[in-house]
Amino acid sequence: MPNESAPQPTRRWRMATVVLLATAFLYGNYLMGAAVGVVYVLMAGTLLFLFGRALNVSGRAWKIRLAVLALIAEPVVFGMAFPAKVHPGFQSVIDGRLIEQVVSAELVKVLNSDAAFRELRVSTTRGQALTVTISGSVPTRDDLQRLREQFTRERLLVNLHHLQWDVELRDTGEAVRGFDRDLYPPPGQGIRVVGWVSRKA
Repeated sequence: MPNESAPQPTRRWRMATVVLLATAFLYGNYLMGAAVGVVYVLMAGTLLFLFGRALNVSGRAWKIRLAVLALIAEPVVFGMAFPAKVHPGFQSVIDGRLIEQVVSAELVKVLNSDAAFRELRVSTTRGQALTVTISGSVPTRDDLQRLREQFTRERLLVNLHHLQWDVELRDTGEAVRGFDRDLYPPPGQGIRVVGWVSRKA
């Protein structure tokens, strides 16, 4: 009679592989984005492949392969787990991504708090600085002003140095486009009309 329990280690190995690769992607994506998550998957997959090959030999060769693999894997795993320890420049990328996630979550929370803002969306672009774009539409200009006032109360405008608007006012058909600092300059600097576009004849 065939041994029905024989396939179990293979299934467990495959499940462990899937979990490990998924964890590698999620961690890399959390730290520095999807591209880094893919790199983490490739690196983890390579280590798993080498580990599997090491288990397919016996005798002294098995111990030698495992020892070599351990020497290779240790710095690789450490670098994946603590990239900022390997290169300090990674820390700014990690911090920037964390700020992006926090800011996006706070903005979405504000937009979901009022039915007038439900047609608005948040998008972010990370370069030398984080640019946040609010796009979509609101019923009136007063609603847009109310949204900015709520941003001020939540102290979001203090942190959003590169806030950009691409918003349509549904009652007039006007479009508000441009950076917040240009559309709403501090008192005493005058009003800059750049960014206000009429969509009606």
